[in-house]
Amino acid sequence: MHLNLLYVVACVAVGMSCGSAKAEQRIVCPPAVMSDQIKVQGPPGWAGAYLPDIKLKLDSAGARLGPLEQEGVLKGDVIQKGDTVEHKFSLTGGVAGQLDKWMVCTYGGNVYLAQKLPSATEECTVTYRRETDTKANPPYAMSAISCK
Repeated sequence: MHLNLLYVVACVAVGMSCGSAKAEQRIVCPPAVMSDQIKVQGPPGWAGAYLPDIKLKLDSAGARLGPLEQEGVLKGDVIQKGDTVEHKFSLTGGVAGQLDKWMVCTYGGNVYLAQKLPSATEECTVTYRRETDTKANPPYAMSAISCK
């Protein structure tokens, strides 16, 4: 028993997890962005506006590395499993450990909301499920995001 306590103290002292699994983080993108939440700033002498009362629905999500303005979009791996598609993004290796990590939710094709991920995040998976309506466009809807 004394050795177990010593092991735990040693693990804590050097910052090790001592065999415990990394906690999975669930991310939920807001389902939509309203146009009144979007600010358009025009050049001097111009007024910016976005169409009023427009709801931009959630299209997709993906992982990015580095400053958001530089669009360090990761390609990821796509895995089809029956009625689901998983899009896996690896956030390790190379310079990934030195860059900010983000989960980016996309609305209307070109509006983004981003959530910064903990630097220890190694992988994120975005899961899409086939819509039950055969006329749905797109045929898949995002159902879950998990990172670990």
